[in-house]
Amino acid sequence: MNNITKIRRKISAVISAFAIAVCCLRCFPARAADYPYGTDEESLKFMAKRVIVLVNEARAEAGLEPLYMVPYLCDKAMERSREIIFDFSHIRPDSDENFASILDYSLVPYSRAG
Repeated sequence: MNNITKIRRKISAVISAFAIAVCCLRCFPARAADYPYGTDEESLKFMAKRVIVLVNEARAEAGLEPLYMVPYLCDKAMERSREIIFDFSHIRPDSDENFASILDYSLVPYSRAG
């Protein structure tokens, strides 16, 4: 078997695996029961705080400074996540502006929007 045939088979295998993965995700989406703390806003905020605690524990073990949550950014991230549930795009659904327009640039510079 020559090298070109081997490469074609590898590429075909990767594309097939990707297609199967996409189909599985579409056929079996995550359910609310898969989230142990729930999917309401307060539960999600609790999970975010828990992640910060776990990350800071790992950072402390590595001798690094802790990270801090910024409530304004958490609220805006939650709002943006509600916007992209049905239309994942860099353009906001109601204003036809880019994703960063959700932020008040006097509080957060555009360069930090990501």
